[in-house]
Amino acid sequence: MTPADNRHPYSSIYPRHYIAYRAPPAQANSGLAISINGDLNKPFWTEVPWTDDFVDIETNTAPKFRTAVKMRWDEEFLYVGKIKLLILVSDSSAILA
Repeated sequence: MTPADNRHPYSSIYPRHYIAYRAPPAQANSGLAISINGDLNKPFWTEVPWTDDFVDIETNTAPKFRTAVKMRWDEEFLYVGKIKLLILVSDSSAILA
């Protein structure tokens, strides 16, 4: 439930949250084994959602770069996949960084 979610009477005071899903046991050729290569299009990452866009927690303003992450974990590690998106207003194009 996010602050914008009005299903709970106290939703406006709850901080934003994200559920980091457990990584499945690595199995050869399953597509779910983690490979530290920056490719977030593998099933290991595609089956989990992105966080909400990051905001400054003091001012509630958006940062210069639109940023979001995905997270998974297992018994040894916390895995974090990040995307940073720069929106160029002048020509309405986007650049992935």
